[in-house]
Amino acid sequence: AVQPKLRHTRRSITLSQFFVPPYHSLAQLSSVSALLSPHQAPTRRCTATMAKPKRTSHKKTVTKKPTTSNWERLRPQLTKGAKKKGSKHAARDLAEALQQAKATKTVKKPHTVAPDTYVALDCEMVGVGSNGRESALARCSVVDEQGKVLYDRHVQVDERVTDFRTKYSGVRAKDLKHDSVTFRDCQQKVAALLRGKILVGHALSNDLKVLLLPHPRQQMRDTARWPPLMRTTRHGKRRPRKLRDLVLEHLDRKIQEGEHGSVEDATAAMDLYKLFAADWEASLRLSA
Repeated sequence: AVQPKLRHTRRSITLSQFFVPPYHSLAQLSSVSALLSPHQAPTRRCTATMAKPKRTSHKKTVTKKPTTSNWERLRPQLTKGAKKKGSKHAARDLAEALQQAKATKTVKKPHTVAPDTYVALDCEMVGVGSNGRESALARCSVVDEQGKVLYDRHVQVDERVTDFRTKYSGVRAKDLKHDSVTFRDCQQKVAALLRGKILVGHALSNDLKVLLLPHPRQQMRDTARWPPLMRTTRHGKRRPRKLRDLVLEHLDRKIQEGEHGSVEDATAAMDLYKLFAADWEASLRLSA
């Protein structure tokens, strides 16, 4: 059957959108055209508003953590500043207060050692023998935990001194002639001061060797031999560091800038030990 020709009007083009296989009947098309008629009365928009559904709150309950002592100490200061000043100044005060609290928290305080329990020892030596390679005792100093000098004397040297090592020992020829004691007298006095005490020093084995004195190993605190104060080589071995470098790094103090002094070195070793005494003693208890 030959399909009738349709005039390509605006209405026919609109109707052609609904001619999809299988083709609809004319009755169906007329009903569709009625729906698409431009003369159709405009429909009235519904102005009724629908009630919006209530949103269910999913807020999580947060448990407040207990405030720390640092925060309790800072709260009055921050609250007082916030009432008097604007938000800009309050933020600045908060930053300064937090920085101050952080600095206060990280400061390491020296450990309080029991009185009359700790003493520090240091000795100065001069060179004897050929080329001054052998060492002889020339000065000995002992201080307590507060840095008070308990003993400090120059010691007579029986052998001929070939190198006074003044640059490092601070000892001169006149020091060994005037107001000096014999080696035996020094040895006895120092032995009495060390008996039953915790001995502190730097490279204590050298000092005890030149004094010819023994001391229990468990009662020695050598700042040259405690692992946290030693340096590690590239091969993984530990080596002692100089007392001068340790004191400058941890105590921010300069020593041995010129001639060495046994009192200064003994005091520095004691102060260095007191700074790490808590950790030091704890490590000894764990290794026991």
